[in-house]
Amino acid sequence: DKRTFPIRQSGSVFITVPYSRMNDEMRRIARLGGKIVRIHSL
Repeated sequence: DKRTFPIRQSGSVFITVPYSRMNDEMRRIARLGGKIVRIHSL
């Protein structure tokens, strides 16, 4: 998984993932110390 996102200390990053990958992405964000502020369907 070589995707990189520019993350500033107080910035918000919007990541769009298919529903099937949502749990994996949530775990990855939590592992990186990120906080998920909103989840919505497209």
